[in-house]
Amino acid sequence: MTTRLDIDRTDIVIVGAGILGASLAYFLARSGVYPLVLDRVGPAAEASGANAGMIGASGGTPGTTLPLSLLSAKLYDQASSELDEPIHFHRSGRLLLAHSASDLAERETYARERQRLGLNVEMLYGDEVREIEPILSDKVVGAAYAPDDGKIDPIRATVAYLNTACRLGARFEPGVEVESLIVSGGAVRGVVVNGQRVAAERVVLAAGAWSGIIAETAGIKLPVVPGRGQMLVTAPVQPVTPRVLRAVVIGMRQMDEGNVVIGSEVEFVGYDKEVAPMTLARYCRLIKDTIPALAEVTVQRVWAGVRPMTPDNLPIVGGVRGLAGLDLLTGHGRSGMTFGPASALALAEIILHGKTAIPIEPFSLDRFSD
Repeated sequence: MTTRLDIDRTDIVIVGAGILGASLAYFLARSGVYPLVLDRVGPAAEASGANAGMIGASGGTPGTTLPLSLLSAKLYDQASSELDEPIHFHRSGRLLLAHSASDLAERETYARERQRLGLNVEMLYGDEVREIEPILSDKVVGAAYAPDDGKIDPIRATVAYLNTACRLGARFEPGVEVESLIVSGGAVRGVVVNGQRVAAERVVLAAGAWSGIIAETAGIKLPVVPGRGQMLVTAPVQPVTPRVLRAVVIGMRQMDEGNVVIGSEVEFVGYDKEVAPMTLARYCRLIKDTIPALAEVTVQRVWAGVRPMTPDNLPIVGGVRGLAGLDLLTGHGRSGMTFGPASALALAEIILHGKTAIPIEPFSLDRFSD
């Protein structure tokens, strides 16, 4: 069935209802600007719904993404009281585990760099790790401990931002696929959905791994490619740990309901979202080696999603030189939940005020210019 919108003109169109598009809609709507949000499926249908919900407030890279990760965590703190629905955000801490000498050296560098910046991160060695997390096996030889990091329910958080935005005046249309951008006079003037033209003063591409396909219709080469992430979730179990446990390959968090979410690497296999049993079996072995208490837990569900990856693993945020009316909010890779709200707030401030104090210069599309 083809969905036809009962609107042919709006001020701002946001393409994509993941955490980026949803939080942007909220930041705009609370300031009295009411965007139209379009998504070909629904909220959190792709990358925002296919991640483990691990929020590394300290996890950004100093000099580029660290300001985004720190600010996003603060925005989640605020959202817990501002939004109409709970987002299940907890600053319960994160352990970056080491299983080998090389892992340990990497974790030591991580801790040392953040300590220099005054962040609360410490190194633990041997049984010091098990004093905090007795569930860990002796194969864990150390860890960087970030007590101010945490976890979130990514689907609930995305939906909460979107629903609150709509209550404030934004509009959301699921099941509407943007086929192309309308370009006229050197500017983007709207979108085409299901053959229908919708005029807009501004269009924001927050369509994740599909952003490049849409941008290409306006002659924009956007270096965003799909990266598959495979996930699994266990049946509910008694409390295992309140913390996020992150090894080099995979990580885990326990949901409020008791289920344990586990994932995931990035695989460059195009838009293929098939689950590979061999990969998930390897994840299960890694978890059993790390947390023996989970060895006999039943796997309840497996799935895969597609993340928007860039060549330098940095997001793309801001306008497009030479093409007015188009903004980009994409390319956040496997860290959309960690960097997303801060990126969205930065773009909202640019839309509303023409500038932002959030340092987004490293995320300009211009960095990929020849």
